[in-house]
Amino acid sequence: MPTSIPVNWGVTRECLRRGTITSLSVKGCLIEAKIEALYGKPIFINFRLPTERWLFLQGEVIYYLRNVGFGIQFTKLTEEDKGMLSLLVDYFRVESAAPKVGSE
Repeated sequence: MPTSIPVNWGVTRECLRRGTITSLSVKGCLIEAKIEALYGKPIFINFRLPTERWLFLQGEVIYYLRNVGFGIQFTKLTEEDKGMLSLLVDYFRVESAAPKVGSE
């Protein structure tokens, strides 16, 4: 699902870098960030949910798009993580289907 979620990410749990999740699924996401290729590297991310809670996830970089960012596949997901991701994807699905103000 298309999104625009501010995210903290990094190669350690400290997640010192910033980016934006521009596409999200229950299996992974695309992070817009100006970086060099990190293909195959473990990545840690955290971001604030609409409920104001934080979600902490781990993944692996599976592709890199020059001048765009990188895609990660989530790894080591708990059942709670999977449930939260499913709810979040559903939330953005509803948001994207909602009529826009001023549209016909």
